[in-house]
Amino acid sequence: MGIPVILSNRCGSAQYVEQGKSGYIFEPYDVSALKSAVLALTESKEISQIMGEYNQKKCRASLSVEVMYNGILKIYQEILDHDFGH
Repeated sequence: MGIPVILSNRCGSAQYVEQGKSGYIFEPYDVSALKSAVLALTESKEISQIMGEYNQKKCRASLSVEVMYNGILKIYQEILDHDFGH
């Protein structure tokens, strides 16, 4: 989307965010860290735009429909191939 991200380190998408470069990652319930991240992103429109564009192509490729679809198929195939003691 071209915007920086603020998310918890317990979120599955945290692996795609580089702290301070493409967004901010904080501990759940750390209100102070969340507040600091929001204030940092709203301080400068230019910096927010730069952060939103940081590694954007790589992130889009990692989260493409094709990659996500193939990942889900792989999980299902592993479940179906598992013997489960039978």
